[in-house]
Amino acid sequence: MKAPRDPLFDTVIDALRASRHRHAGHLKTTLAGRHDKPGARLPVAPHLLLRSYPGDRGERPLYGDQTPAAARAVLETVVWLSPDLWVWPGFPGPDLPPAPTPDSVTSEWPNVPHTVTAGATYTLYAHAWNLGLAPAGRARVDFALFPGPGHVDPAGVQPIGAATVDLMPRATEGCHRLVRCPRPWVAPPAGTSGSRLVVRVSTLGDPIGDPAWDPIRNRHVAGHMVRVAS
Repeated sequence: MKAPRDPLFDTVIDALRASRHRHAGHLKTTLAGRHDKPGARLPVAPHLLLRSYPGDRGERPLYGDQTPAAARAVLETVVWLSPDLWVWPGFPGPDLPPAPTPDSVTSEWPNVPHTVTAGATYTLYAHAWNLGLAPAGRARVDFALFPGPGHVDPAGVQPIGAATVDLMPRATEGCHRLVRCPRPWVAPPAGTSGSRLVVRVSTLGDPIGDPAWDPIRNRHVAGHMVRVAS
């Protein structure tokens, strides 16, 4: 008897199959665990994700060599407006703050930078997801700041803090969790431009991989631009 369609899981599987010639072996090593025809089974593994845009399923890279320059420019902006990186004034923030909504932030959320006050202290949160059929025990979530425009240079990343979280398999209640950074973040001085908060998630069986800080090419990484007000 054929298993019913699973909208979340099957969408990711279909995308991986469509790109399997570009990502040799990727289908075998990341997602997991259901029969789609007799004798065929994908291995069970975690498949972690920090979304770069609403509806993101984790397909990377976000664009290829044949992508038109205009479309590439749009994607390079959108990717730095992740809905999975939240900023809360003060420290420590609540364990579970209300989710950003058009009413509480702006009608354009998340398509706007986080606006912060120079020198003020904030609590950072990451919304981490597991789309795989295996749990991700003690997944590590790293929070950092990249203090300038352009592509993220690993040498310029400024660590802020790290936390761990247990993520259950997809389609279960605990497959996505809000993770609070255990250390405060102090906003940079006024006049600072191009800064981006960056977060990444990894676990045994689904490591960060390369490039380690690039959300365009790595589903484990997400970022959000910061606008500093005086």
